[in-house]
Amino acid sequence: MVDKLSKPEVNALLHEFGFQLLYELCVDPLTSSPTMDLLATKKYQFFVKHLSSIGVAPLPKRNSSQALRICSLHQRAWLLKLLAVELHSADVTSALHRETCQSILAQLFGQSISEYRNDGDSFYVPQNNSEVARIGSIGKIKVLELLEVVQFKCPDSTLKSSQFVSNLKYSSLAEDILTNPATSGKGGVYYFSERGDRLIDLASFRDKLCQKCNLFNPQMSSFTSEAELNEVREVIQQLLRWGWKYNKNLEEQAAQLHMLTSWSQIVEVSVSQKISFLDTRSEILFQLLDASLNASGSPDCSLKMALILTQVGLTCMAKLRVERFSFGGCFNSETVTCLDIISTNQLSNGACHSIFFKLIMAILRLQSSEALRRRQYALMLNYFHYCRHTLDPDVPPTLLQFLSIDEQDNGDLDLEK
Repeated sequence: MVDKLSKPEVNALLHEFGFQLLYELCVDPLTSSPTMDLLATKKYQFFVKHLSSIGVAPLPKRNSSQALRICSLHQRAWLLKLLAVELHSADVTSALHRETCQSILAQLFGQSISEYRNDGDSFYVPQNNSEVARIGSIGKIKVLELLEVVQFKCPDSTLKSSQFVSNLKYSSLAEDILTNPATSGKGGVYYFSERGDRLIDLASFRDKLCQKCNLFNPQMSSFTSEAELNEVREVIQQLLRWGWKYNKNLEEQAAQLHMLTSWSQIVEVSVSQKISFLDTRSEILFQLLDASLNASGSPDCSLKMALILTQVGLTCMAKLRVERFSFGGCFNSETVTCLDIISTNQLSNGACHSIFFKLIMAILRLQSSEALRRRQYALMLNYFHYCRHTLDPDVPPTLLQFLSIDEQDNGDLDLEK
């Protein structure tokens, strides 16, 4: 119904809260099953339809329509959360939800989907050296386009009123009002919006400023002339404009973080639970890891965003290690050797060097914290474990095969050499 409304820019809030309502219905135990069944039907094709139309559309410009830009970010955030819920909790033994999950994965990762078996496992699609060597050769996948949407420098929500008002006397007065526990607590100059953002109540802020300046009681004011009174009124207007700008910047910052959090959820669910549905898994994991590290090392990336991106990178690196030693139908379990597995699922040296370089750049970022460093060092430890088993491409395959012939006795030692 909301989709059919004209003037989508006017009805942006309806779209946003419509997505939020659907998400709440999908996670509520009482309404989850019927709601998800309805959204997955071919009649609506809700998930894939909106991922294509809303997900990667350009953001509205901040200067011309910041409110619409904030709404658009929240819309995408709730949509991605809905997709993550479907991928995480959908019953894949149901043909309806299995097809929906496969469509979502195909849209996000631009990959063909492996066949599904009734035992809950997907058929193994072998990855040979030539496939893995093509790292970065496929086009940009939609999940990375979604990441690009939130990769922008957010306006500074810590901008002080003194930078807006030339008169330091009144800017300090405003700071006192905003930081005073008596006025900044419940019922004071702050309120929580319907999105949960703590914003300045401009009407209350204006009243407090007027009260402090005795504008409500001219007889008690210290103004000696009309010009001085007009100056105070102009300063109050400037402070209110600053307060409005502060609110919008804070809302945009929260919306950006909301969408990135939702993006990380759908990536984590896909990588940890549904990666076996995808072909060329090492390639996809590398691209996600590479993009996450690249974004977390950017000077425009906030500390909160860097924490989320590094966690995504850590998940991808850990999954790469698992993929390194996985094997399936292309191997006979009785004849498979360690060499077969390692040589089949190996990133190129160039890919490994790229990961290491970007990880170092992310660690050297100016703004950091103990929590971020812990995740970065954990990622680096996983990276070193992965590279311990990387084969030198200059060593001829025939020599490697010769070293691994006697695996029953001391083959592991020979292979390590």
